[in-house]
Amino acid sequence: MKLGKAAAAAAAACVAMLVPGTAASAHVSEVEGAVVCDIGTGSLTVTWTLRNLYPQVATLSKVTLSPEVDGVRSPKTIAAKHGDKPGEVTFSYPLSPKNGSVSISYVGTWPDGYTKGFHGAAEGRSSCAAASAPPASSRPTLPVTGSSPAVSVVIGGTLLAAGGALLLFGRRRSETA
Repeated sequence: MKLGKAAAAAAAACVAMLVPGTAASAHVSEVEGAVVCDIGTGSLTVTWTLRNLYPQVATLSKVTLSPEVDGVRSPKTIAAKHGDKPGEVTFSYPLSPKNGSVSISYVGTWPDGYTKGFHGAAEGRSSCAAASAPPASSRPTLPVTGSSPAVSVVIGGTLLAAGGALLLFGRRRSETA
């Protein structure tokens, strides 16, 4: 009888592992931010990527950018997760070089009524200078001379092989003497 109860408990545990739990379908959103310097223009841009790891569309509200930036159109939704691929929305805007760090916060609401706040931050840059052309040299330059490295490798390999052959020949001669 004890064996029957143990088998029933094991079967119940196996069935429980096959039933999806609520932890696997949690309402999760991820935030990724990056501040990039365009050395061609000397300007900074922040790019936010918001991900939805839940299989329903998330509606965004109370989107707050710090520091505040006028004219930025923040997204209104994040697409639903499809299979293993999270839903994703990306947006960018110019940033003043004086900002040390930037952040975003928003509230996500899913069709089932679940609502949760999210926050993310990215480290800013204190400066972003446009690249200048290197100064032209006023001194004349000399032409590059010499052989290619391949020739040196072939010569070195040949000398190494000849040295090895002489070593073997010398050892055989001393063994026979």
